[in-house]
Amino acid sequence: MREVQVTVLGNAVTPVEYQEAGPGYPTARFRLAGTVVEFDRARGRWTEAYTDYYTVWAQRTLATNVASSVLLGEPLIVRGTLRVRGIGGGGRGPATVDLLAAAVGHDLSYGTSAFARVSRAKPGLGGDRSDTGRRRGAGRAGGGTGGPARGVRRRGRTTGRSEAAVPHPSRPS
Repeated sequence: MREVQVTVLGNAVTPVEYQEAGPGYPTARFRLAGTVVEFDRARGRWTEAYTDYYTVWAQRTLATNVASSVLLGEPLIVRGTLRVRGIGGGGRGPATVDLLAAAVGHDLSYGTSAFARVSRAKPGLGGDRSDTGRRRGAGRAGGGTGGPARGVRRRGRTTGRSEAAVPHPSRPS
């Protein structure tokens, strides 16, 4: 059977929970709510029909970048594999819908975003590290700091939010 690939637009409704499942194997998860909007012909306007909830799972580099980039309430676009699991005996009872993310990004229909490329250290090429932390994006999670640093839940606690080194156009320098 082929896996179902979907793209879901919605808002993050829980903080990102980041953890290392094993050495070098980070995982992140959060809940995403996508509200279906339908046109009501009787009223002649768009109305909210219902809201679907997904548990989004990210692994490896995507997990680290999601943990560093996604905050509660932000509008997102998530593409990935859909998995529906039943809870309870015999397939009865509520189901959980998991979305195994292949890509996660901000929905720019609702705001702006600043991109910072992740730099990876190459073994054996270290030498002089005097410029470390001076490049754009350095100091942010995923930029060589070893983990998330921006409003991320890490095993039940929230870390501080850090946006150093990446100025936002609407904020004075």
